[in-house]
Amino acid sequence: MKRLRSILFWSHLAAGVLAGLVILVMSFTGAVLALKPQILDFVERDVRVVTPRDTPRLTPQQILAAASGAKPGVTPQQLSMERDPEAAAVGFGRDAGTVYVNPYDGLVLGGGSGRANAFFQSVTSWHRYLNLSSPSRAETVATSGSPGAAPAAAKPFLRGVVLNDTKSRAYLGDPASKKVFGYVVGDSVGGGRLDAIKADRVIIVRLEGPVEVLLRDPSKPQPTATVSAGATGAPGAPAPPRPLQSIPPDFLRRSPVLPQPEEAR
Repeated sequence: MKRLRSILFWSHLAAGVLAGLVILVMSFTGAVLALKPQILDFVERDVRVVTPRDTPRLTPQQILAAASGAKPGVTPQQLSMERDPEAAAVGFGRDAGTVYVNPYDGLVLGGGSGRANAFFQSVTSWHRYLNLSSPSRAETVATSGSPGAAPAAAKPFLRGVVLNDTKSRAYLGDPASKKVFGYVVGDSVGGGRLDAIKADRVIIVRLEGPVEVLLRDPSKPQPTATVSAGATGAPGAPAPPRPLQSIPPDFLRRSPVLPQPEEAR
């Protein structure tokens, strides 16, 4: 009995220590990943942040052309244009890295920190899979088409717009999470940048060109309710409505009928 108790005690202790180590790794890596945007903004502040100007920003095609000149022979896979004072980031994939371009004059500011990105990739691997490699756990999935092409982002759906002279806002829903968020012109959404907000639609600029998202998509008509009349007398069928009895027009002008006294027998 004493030996069994000792086995149970040490087994419970070993399981607790192992579970504690797993929880510690998950907590630490999760906290680091939660602060990833702030850490990268500080580490890459020389290439991410630009001074805002009064001149309009360049078009996505001009920014892509400037970034392609820094990495000839490599096709850009994504374009991210943030608000001021952020610089435009052009992604070329995991192998080619990222190039930051000034959205006002097209000047190539440089690439991202390779050491910082490698560190966060390692932290992500530890957080998701405890650094266990597997062929089925690829970061990117190739789609049909050109090799290395990034999968096209799903088209969001427009729930409503609020038009304002200073700052209009569009409420777009994510098809995957079914959540609705508010966006203004210049925000990144749906694999592109929100370019215009109108009364019945919004325009999102992507790499392949502008995409219109209508407030009411004509290809998706609203379902109409149909009422099927059940057979008379069929089991479970609703009973037909009873017709209203006709009321004489002089009903309200009739004198009340008084009860007659009973005759004495």
